[in-house]
Amino acid sequence: MWLFSLPIPSVAIEEQRLKAAITFKLTLFVSWPAKEKVLNLCTFSKYSFKSLKSTISHQISKGREIQVKLLGLDEDYSERCQILNLDNLSGSQITDILESIKKQPILTVGSGDSFAREGGMIGLYIDNNNVKFSINLHASRQAELNISSSLLKLAAKVY
Repeated sequence: MWLFSLPIPSVAIEEQRLKAAITFKLTLFVSWPAKEKVLNLCTFSKYSFKSLKSTISHQISKGREIQVKLLGLDEDYSERCQILNLDNLSGSQITDILESIKKQPILTVGSGDSFAREGGMIGLYIDNNNVKFSINLHASRQAELNISSSLLKLAAKVY
């Protein structure tokens, strides 16, 4: 009977943690125009926030601490965030956000290959039990973010 009282990890939670860890690794291959002491990774999803905070908050990426912040959709994120996680938002919300920050140096990360194909910078997705990612090089260049050629070579697709 005691077996049923043990927490059983959810596949979705494990996937979120894995995507969070990969998001951290991605920051090692991206250069921002301004050298802030902190990289603020912002999300609008409480679900993503928990995984991001427990997995990568306070990690150091290229000498900068990552801080994870949960924002409301009505908050100004354009000046506060260097990385924006757009998981668990509707298509129209994602489109509106991407349009509002199009030329700002904010790395956008979302779910699915379609995320990068439709204007986001890096789309993470599961394919045959492997996490893969696609990169929208045009979007990152518009935002003056430099993505390492090493990362581009690892991407499943580059747009």
